[in-house]
Amino acid sequence: MDDNNDGYHKINPLPLEEAERALEELVDTFAEAVFHWNQKNGDDSTGGMAPSLGIRATAGLGKTSRIISKLIQSGAIGSGYVQFYVPNHTLSKELEEKLKDKLDLELSEMGKDDYSTVKVIKGRNKSGSSEESLCRKAELSSRLISIGLNVRQNLCSNDSHQCEFFSDCKYLSQFRGEEFSNEEREMLTALDMPPIVHILAHNHLFYQTRLNNLSKPDVVVVDESFYKVGLIDKKMQPTELSTVDSEVCRLIYDVITQQQPLLSILRIRGYTSEGISKEVERLRGMFPVGQIHPGMEQSEQLRALKHSDRYRKLFPLLEGVAWELENYSREHSHVVEFRKGWGEGRDNVHIHRRRKLTVSSDIPIIFIDADLHTDILSRFRPDVPVRRLDVDRQAEIHQFSDLTFSKNSLKNDDEKGCKRRRQVSQFIKQIVNLEQETLVICSREIRKKLTGESREEIPQDTQYQGATITHFGILKGLNKYEKYKQIILLGREQASTAALEGDARGLYWDEENEIQWMEEDERGNKHLGSERKDYRVRGGGEGVSVPVDIHPDKRVQILMEQVRECGSIQAIDRLRLIRELEEYPEVRRVFILSKIPLEISVDYVWRWGDLHRCLSLWEEADGVLPMRQCDLMRRCPESAGSEKKAKKRITKFKLCLPLIKILIRERNILRVEYQSSETGTKYDAYVDGNLDREKIRKSLTEAAGREVFLVRDEEEGG
Repeated sequence: MDDNNDGYHKINPLPLEEAERALEELVDTFAEAVFHWNQKNGDDSTGGMAPSLGIRATAGLGKTSRIISKLIQSGAIGSGYVQFYVPNHTLSKELEEKLKDKLDLELSEMGKDDYSTVKVIKGRNKSGSSEESLCRKAELSSRLISIGLNVRQNLCSNDSHQCEFFSDCKYLSQFRGEEFSNEEREMLTALDMPPIVHILAHNHLFYQTRLNNLSKPDVVVVDESFYKVGLIDKKMQPTELSTVDSEVCRLIYDVITQQQPLLSILRIRGYTSEGISKEVERLRGMFPVGQIHPGMEQSEQLRALKHSDRYRKLFPLLEGVAWELENYSREHSHVVEFRKGWGEGRDNVHIHRRRKLTVSSDIPIIFIDADLHTDILSRFRPDVPVRRLDVDRQAEIHQFSDLTFSKNSLKNDDEKGCKRRRQVSQFIKQIVNLEQETLVICSREIRKKLTGESREEIPQDTQYQGATITHFGILKGLNKYEKYKQIILLGREQASTAALEGDARGLYWDEENEIQWMEEDERGNKHLGSERKDYRVRGGGEGVSVPVDIHPDKRVQILMEQVRECGSIQAIDRLRLIRELEEYPEVRRVFILSKIPLEISVDYVWRWGDLHRCLSLWEEADGVLPMRQCDLMRRCPESAGSEKKAKKRITKFKLCLPLIKILIRERNILRVEYQSSETGTKYDAYVDGNLDREKIRKSLTEAAGREVFLVRDEEEGG
């Protein structure tokens, strides 16, 4: 199925069994293609287009494990070499444990621990606040990388010099094999050796790590979305342009700060790509990067790089503009953006580009991501066929359609904000059942506001109102919560329009068609347009549509949905809902507190305002709620004091009853019928099943203004 659809409700999910068969066929075909490619090309392959595949499938389908197992079982890579790329260090640990179970060799006969061909390759810098950098010159190596210099040759070791930490470097030790005696090597050779698997973070897809330290892989697997780490967004102060002894730099400063079309004005002033390139060379002579080698003292190396910021910011800016002038006829630059710092913020110049994958086209590669988008992928690796497999979730899904539950609406300390937080807190408390693990996911800011966590560094999750609460941005691919029974998605992650437009500038920096960006108002806000979108109602029931923020440029809109819609689905899918839990036969539940329609089938669409008016009505009724208008008016004068109000509340209460019964399940709501001896007409009432029947009858008598008796008493079904 094409991933560029016109509406979420138009996607037809596959039955689980059918999706599993389709996935099996895709992986079989890819494994066979990899086998023939490696047989034909071997280690000496120097060109051609290797097999490639993209799989966009619902989380929990088993994409990752199936691919690894099939590549091994099919003989596609034999005892070869696989590189596996994941978003972060947490996921690399999870994957390492899974693969070790499958691939480790038992070497107890040699008197050694199990031999593992699976290894996590970490970067030079620390991967967490509690970890030390593997490289003792991590800051220096980052500078070299940022200006495009080879770290291995300039900082680690070359033909003439060696870093003083080279022999015991923790970073380089990752690339040194385990020591075995000749006899042990002979025994290992006789074994059916599994492939070597190296697990790396996504950023290594754009580094020289592979080329400098690792062999050429037989296949590369990229798990989860990687495009964000492939976007360059460097910030510089405007004065870093205006104070340079360069006419073109000062002109660029004047043009962008006045929000004028840069490329158009450069052409009018007679500037060409060749002329700007010559200016870059002149400036390089003015700000040289000194020669450094691994044998130098660290202080000398730092002095030699004192002009590195020029190479990291100014020169890429000028080179990007020169490229645009040479190759495109558009008026505005995608590479250079001036972003005004409104309020107390600082003005900044942003330099946008897209990094190049270091995985050459003659290496087989497969991309696995529940959010994989053909248009984004094609910017990094063109002509990759993408196959889509959507499966419906086996859960009861509730969504609220009247509020976005935005960060501001929940963070504000005004009366409205405090009331909304109290309502949300009470909702979570009512949903939680101590025997059913409940997960709450929201933004980091809202999590801290609700829990009162004050430290900058917070753990992955914590407890709140009996639930486990965590936040967006740290969840991709995690299986930690897969067996939870309920999830509450509070709000959604939505990047600022300026940030999304910046990402689009980088991703599409080399495209002729100009990006259509929004104008800022007097406060620096960019107001999006609106378009109505439908919910996908399970069973094809009557759809409900709501207005959703839309960017006028399709490319920016794609990136917005990657963050907003896809981020919400990724969060929900931490529960792995496409399969039922054997140990939990009851239905699992999802509560989406955000009106944004998602690529997910919903069972109930609610309105937050209606729900809370109904809960207030029930509270005022004190467990006895007559459904006759005049009786309800007497019973609940504050909530239903007029005929119009009473009629509306009766209708809404009946609609909201399935959710109300979940929220106040301890009240055991029952439906009863009552009538008076005078009229003989029967009326419904909803009552607290824990109340004494005589008390119920007296309350209904008071509401009716005449003596009544109960004629039917049963639990409400459906």
